[in-house]
Amino acid sequence: MALGVVLLAAGMGLGFVAVDLGAERERLTEIVMVLFGVAQTGVLGVGFLVLCVAAVAHRPARDSRQEPADAARYAAIRLCQAYVRHRGAGRR
Repeated sequence: MALGVVLLAAGMGLGFVAVDLGAERERLTEIVMVLFGVAQTGVLGVGFLVLCVAAVAHRPARDSRQEPADAARYAAIRLCQAYVRHRGAGRR
């Protein structure tokens, strides 16, 4: 949960970053600012996702549903196995 808070704070902090590369490099300055905006959006999104998973990952199991953290782990394992099978089939 602390990781999610740190990521959200870092994402908000990226909003205060200002870059000025001089008058002759205005386009480069705009490109760098757009990249900072993309980074800020990504970091905020990952931080929000981490907080959401932390909020439900350790809830008491009162029903027969699978824990969200376990479901995410198994989905990632299945995706990785499918990728390896697909990549291996292309080499033959």
